[in-house]
Amino acid sequence: MKPVTLVVDDEEANRDILARYLKRWGYFVQTASGGLDALEFMAENRVDLVLLDLLMPEMDGFEVLERIKKNPTLKTIPVLILTAVRDAKTLVRGLECGAADYVTKPFQELELKARVRAHIRQQEGVVQRAKSEKLMSLSQLTLGILAEVKKVLSDAEPHLIVIQEMGGEDEKLSNAGREIRKSLKTLPDLIDHLSDYVLASVEDSTAINWLRLVDRVSVLTALGREQRGDVLEWEIPSHLPIVMAQFNQLCQILVCLINRLELSLNPGGVIRLTTRPVGDEIFLEVSAPDPGQDNPEADSRLEHLQPILEGNRARLERVDDAERLIYRVTLPTSSIEGVDSVPISHDSFIGSTADSEDQTAIPEFVQDDEDGLGDDPEA
Repeated sequence: MKPVTLVVDDEEANRDILARYLKRWGYFVQTASGGLDALEFMAENRVDLVLLDLLMPEMDGFEVLERIKKNPTLKTIPVLILTAVRDAKTLVRGLECGAADYVTKPFQELELKARVRAHIRQQEGVVQRAKSEKLMSLSQLTLGILAEVKKVLSDAEPHLIVIQEMGGEDEKLSNAGREIRKSLKTLPDLIDHLSDYVLASVEDSTAINWLRLVDRVSVLTALGREQRGDVLEWEIPSHLPIVMAQFNQLCQILVCLINRLELSLNPGGVIRLTTRPVGDEIFLEVSAPDPGQDNPEADSRLEHLQPILEGNRARLERVDDAERLIYRVTLPTSSIEGVDSVPISHDSFIGSTADSEDQTAIPEFVQDDEDGLGDDPEA
């Protein structure tokens, strides 16, 4: 099913332009000329992403945003604000009201496409997590029922033996007891197989391939970095413990953190991505030079990541540092029988998009994956 986008703008020309772009990119499009129409549509229909103009008559975009975020059934839907105003206070206010991102007019097609695609993928992750939680609950209920059935069968075995022995000379009764026991003996194995299937059906994580992760994040953030002249640097140790997580969601977390840092970074700055094992966890850190001023409004835009972090058993924190603004994602390590780490290369993997004119360039050995761990599910 195609993702559903809702364009809210009082200018028909803007609605037409956005609708034409979104349809070309493969999305289903609905439009609304005002805030009330948009809220009425969202109350009765599925929406995966809202593109919302800020300056509208009757009900402006700020009020629409506040109503969306106060509605329990709508608050998880990402909203991209559309504005011709480049004033920082206006953009910050929009983010404070709950916007996930912003796009300035006149629209740049490549930038708009990248932002829409990123937030659609993120929303798909949130929806998938909700489905996974429901599936997990049903799976736990099923496993509980299967355990009870297995217990009943175990309790019935002694009674069936008695029935068989009581048959004595009554051949029919004795045979009946024996056949029932014979038939029931196969059920515990069937229950075990079904339990294994239930457990396997809720496991959709994969062993993270760190080079592919850096590659994907570099590509997803390339457009913004090229426009600003920013550089992405990375450093990954030669071997890291296994981490089981949802690849695309982990990419989205890093992309959001990089976008957050760019709000405080002067154009042409350097953003650093590093990983290191600490005990039975992995620290995945994204950092940039500290501008010396707190920006709680920008930090608040990261709150929507919490469900994704929880779904991957990850934690996000801001690290105190005198010189750098650091966001740390902490992931638990896992184990795979016979494998204790994912090999990266002979030496630590250190690189920078400044090494190439192509801002998305990653060394060719990124494609090496001899052990088969961590294949990108969309590759």
